[in-house]
Amino acid sequence: MPDAPAPLEVRLLGPPLLRWGGAPLTVASRKEAALLYHLALRPDGVPKAAAADLLWGPGHRGNLRVALHHV
Repeated sequence: MPDAPAPLEVRLLGPPLLRWGGAPLTVASRKEAALLYHLALRPDGVPKAAAADLLWGPGHRGNLRVALHHV
């Protein structure tokens, strides 16, 4: 039986916190962290255009692509 993937822990009450497998998760920017928080709140998914518009403004899907690659 394969090992289960490490869980991602997201806390939004109090100081925001990201942990991967119990260890603190460091992301390169606040927008990348905001993207992870937003996705955690929307387990049904988020359209790429909507996520890009929310964080970078209309027409900036390239920024989303780079952020997704980083995280």
